[in-house]
Amino acid sequence: MNKDRMEGVAKQIKGRLQQALGRMTGDDKLVLRGRANQIAGEAEAGIARAMAAGRTWTGRRRIGV
Repeated sequence: MNKDRMEGVAKQIKGRLQQALGRMTGDDKLVLRGRANQIAGEAEAGIARAMAAGRTWTGRRRIGV
């Protein structure tokens, strides 16, 4: 797991916590901010996974030979 993927997972957790807190307090804006953070974290983790897969794929195949 690389740094970008870890940051993405951390944003997802932060977003889930914000959503839970917003629901408990009735703060709709906090729920929306939490959902936005969760989506951003999912995107960041997904991009990191794709980049890691690309590095693995290009590392195994010799291009131009």
